[in-house]
Formats: sequence, C-alpha cells, structure tokens
Amino acid sequence: ENSHPGPPLWCVMDAGREQCFTARYSITEQGRQEQTIEPQIMEIKKWLQIVVPGDRITGPLTPAIAERLPAGAETLSAENWLPRAEFVARVGIRKFQQGQTASLWEFSPHYYRLSAAEEKQQAADHS
Repeated sequence: ENSHPGPPLWCVMDAGREQCFTARYSITEQGRQEQTIEPQIMEIKKWLQIVVPGDRITGPLTPAIAERLPAGAETLSAENWLPRAEFVARVGIRKFQQGQTASLWEFSPHYYRLSAAEEKQQAADHS
C-alpha cells in the first residue's frame, strides 16, 4: 500500500535471535500486491544473500540492516518503514468491496517458530 509499481518489494521485521520475518511482493500496474515469497522467518544473513540489486526494502528492520544491503538494493523512504492503520484499512476496504469477508471467529495468529520457552523444553525433552 505504500509503494508504487516496480521491482520486487521486501517487507522485513526483526524476529530477534538474529532472524527476521520477511515476505516479498510485486506491485502490479493496478497497484495491487502480489505475494511472490510467502511470509517466513529466516536468518538475517541468509535473507541478505537473496536480496538482489533493484529490490526495494521496507519494514521496521530497515534502519538496522540498510548499510548491509547489497549495492543497488533500494530502501523506501523512512516514513514507510512502519506499518500504519491507514494501509490496513485500505486493504480491508478493497477486500470488502470485492466481496471478501471473514468471520471474527476465523482469525488466528500465524506462528513461525516456537517460543523460547517451548524451544528450551523441546531441547530438554530430546537430551
């Protein structure tokens, strides 16, 4: 919602433990987002290796990794690094107008890894 059509757009957030939550989108000429890489958690070092010149970067992790990006990768302007309710509302309105609705009872979080406590317990169980 905060970008124009063009090269792929990465959204990246800090996941702690030297990891990031990331997804890649393409913005169509009609201004619609098309997800080209599903949201996932990965090591920041690994993610930096798959970013290529021409890719655009946004998200809360941007200021922390900007100097480590490969030459030719472009960060969006700083006012677009944090998610804003306005953009969520725009997406919701567009989906509603297209007849896409969801029940409150269908919402559930997406967990991309175990909590630190669960990881510790799992390690103890396997030792």
